[in-house]
Amino acid sequence: MDVGPVANASHLLTLLRARGFRGSSTRLNIAGPDAETWTHHGGRKFLKEPVLSDVVKSGVIFRVVREQLPWIDRLTLNKNLKCAKHKDKNEGFSYICFLGDCSGGGLFVESPDGLLHFNEKGRWYRYNGRWPHWTEDFEGERYAIVALSLIHISEPTRLGMISY
Repeated sequence: MDVGPVANASHLLTLLRARGFRGSSTRLNIAGPDAETWTHHGGRKFLKEPVLSDVVKSGVIFRVVREQLPWIDRLTLNKNLKCAKHKDKNEGFSYICFLGDCSGGGLFVESPDGLLHFNEKGRWYRYNGRWPHWTEDFEGERYAIVALSLIHISEPTRLGMISY
């Protein structure tokens, strides 16, 4: 469901471009078999540039997103990540937006009502992460911000309609 425009979208894109992504060892399951990895000397595998994914619970990007979505308590920041079909474990809804200079790169979601396709950059979309979902093919620079709360609360259906 389209829930509204991303406030400060150009500012968020600037912050994402300036951010030092460290890679991820926790999102390898959704990156797909073709994602390049590197192995830490301790044996753990991490996603390799230019495909990166970080989970954040603080910082400037987190604060900017919380100005618009105050009920969220974590973000997943993805850079050029094409997710394979998967389901998330969190309760409640996830919110996703796409930023960057890319073509394609939307999100497909298998809902009980049929296949959903979210693809407009600079908008927040709400979906149930427990429904199968995956990233559409894309070319260019693509960032996705996934915002969620691990605590189940009554969430708004449109931005600005917050209820706890």
